[in-house]
Amino acid sequence: MGEPALADETTAQFYALSVRQARLWVLSAVSGLVLGALVLWRPEWYSVAIGMIFVGVVQSRFGVVPTQMPWRAATGPLLAGQPWRETPVRVLNTIGTVLYLDNGEYVLVRVLPAAAREVIVRAGRVWLVGPDAKGRFAVRVDGSHTAWPAKRIRPVTGTAALPTHEPIAAMAARVLVERMRPMAGFFPVLAVLYLVMAVFSTTYDGEWWWYPFAAFFVFLTVMFWVSYRQLKRLRPTEPWTRAQASEPSWRVRGNGTATGTVVLDFPDGRRVTAHLDRAPLDLFVNVRQEKALWIAGNGVVGFPHYPSVALARLVATPTPVRPVPSAG
Repeated sequence: MGEPALADETTAQFYALSVRQARLWVLSAVSGLVLGALVLWRPEWYSVAIGMIFVGVVQSRFGVVPTQMPWRAATGPLLAGQPWRETPVRVLNTIGTVLYLDNGEYVLVRVLPAAAREVIVRAGRVWLVGPDAKGRFAVRVDGSHTAWPAKRIRPVTGTAALPTHEPIAAMAARVLVERMRPMAGFFPVLAVLYLVMAVFSTTYDGEWWWYPFAAFFVFLTVMFWVSYRQLKRLRPTEPWTRAQASEPSWRVRGNGTATGTVVLDFPDGRRVTAHLDRAPLDLFVNVRQEKALWIAGNGVVGFPHYPSVALARLVATPTPVRPVPSAG
């Protein structure tokens, strides 16, 4: 029996992040109740409360790593008590992600992203921890250390899912853009609404205190659109090119992303240093394991066969000169 799954540093970091996010959701719910009581006390503050609740929901929903696992109470004991084990599986064409294990069990993986599901379809395997006495599992896919909660279910009818022809990294980027697009349209509407309310309140009621809220939402709109435009750049525009990677160095941020550098050597002899900011932590871990990184043009780097993609700033780096051995 190997080491428990939580002995893996990256798995432990992702699990700790899921716990923090669960606490933030609880804090958001409590804050919502407080704002609701405030509106009952001062009904004229309803719009302020609605706006603040909206911002809290957006931050909780979109301010985390897209592949971040949802926290489940049973996942911690599973990861702490059992090791990961490789298991052949088939993904069934059903609602949700249902896995048919090699021992005849059916397992439902909760809220698994489409790109991670595609990894399982193509690899034909997952990494499992469990089950416990209640039939609960933790599931990990190739190229990722996120432990997704799962549970044994009754047999279901379904054929084996077939792989798509889209690179998995491109699929992950596309899903991220589509997920953020509705918010990109709604934020400007909210900002304009608060500006109009500020003008009317000043004109007819002589109240100026709406302007700080309007300015706050205008600021949020600008910041969101900057992030959204950067996110759209994640979609690869050129074929993937493999480069040999060395000297990976990174620092994990509080939201589970990482900032760092990787030295890349291309087949044509070029050497560059890739500077990555807010990249998936899995990307750096994969670089360390595979000693390679792929580039798809326009600063997009990642692994076409994993849901790990990020933007990088490439800086030319001199190739070290090897000493010529002396003739004697």
